[in-house]
Amino acid sequence: MMITDRQVAMLRAQLTGRMTDFQQLVNRMDSKQETDSFDALVTAAFFEAVHRRFMDAGKPAGDAEVIEFVVAARKRSENAPDIVPPDVGEMIINLALGKLPLDANRNVDNNTSFKAKIFLLQVLVGDEEFTEPELEEFLARIREMAEENFE
Repeated sequence: MMITDRQVAMLRAQLTGRMTDFQQLVNRMDSKQETDSFDALVTAAFFEAVHRRFMDAGKPAGDAEVIEFVVAARKRSENAPDIVPPDVGEMIINLALGKLPLDANRNVDNNTSFKAKIFLLQVLVGDEEFTEPELEEFLARIREMAEENFE
């Protein structure tokens, strides 16, 4: 799957809170392929951010730590309860950690899953407090992951 510079720019804008820039770039997406590629980029970023936060020496964090994170993340925005149902937030993190079977999210519609993923990703990356070079390194890494893993 080909990830474009514009898709990376969209994610960069989202992760750095430049919502006007993000919205302008989203409005210019004009194909299902572009949308699918952006989804793959977000998914790669989410998996990477979850692993950075919740994996320690190859072992995933316990359920209590995941639940605590989702509760705290949802408190950061008054819109969060509408964006991230607690069970969906916990499920997508546990899926990324390999603690659930791949079909665990079959009863969650794609839009709900995507909105929860992008919200939690923004929290995870925000907590990292990346410098500009670290953010660029993260974006380059996830772009490569998305291109390799989401054919």
